[in-house]
Amino acid sequence: MFLFDFFWSVWYALTQILYTSRNTLTTGLSIYIKSNKGRTLAIDIDPKWDIKNVKEIISPKIGLPPEDMEIIFAGKVLDDSTVIEDCDLGEKSTLHLVTQTGKHYTGSRPLNQIVALDEEEPLTPEDSG
Repeated sequence: MFLFDFFWSVWYALTQILYTSRNTLTTGLSIYIKSNKGRTLAIDIDPKWDIKNVKEIISPKIGLPPEDMEIIFAGKVLDDSTVIEDCDLGEKSTLHLVTQTGKHYTGSRPLNQIVALDEEEPLTPEDSG
């Protein structure tokens, strides 16, 4: 009887471990982050997180502060408050990371911001040629 109880407890423990690990894996999401520098990171995230959480996770791995990062998915820049599960990300999806460092950022701007900048600094003949 002792041997039966031993094997039963081992079997029970193994099934609990497998069941628990399966639940843990199904609630998480494995995605890739591809930077504009050509580096790709594989990370596990919780679908309940927002983009700010993702930036904070990858910040030490990339070596940039979160405020100097933009995350793009399906051609759209994702706001820090965007929740992952609202983005319709699937397992092994790729998010694109664009780094911006202050005034050296060369990303696109909305047209109204470009026009506003143009109105503030008129072009002189010296600038055009």
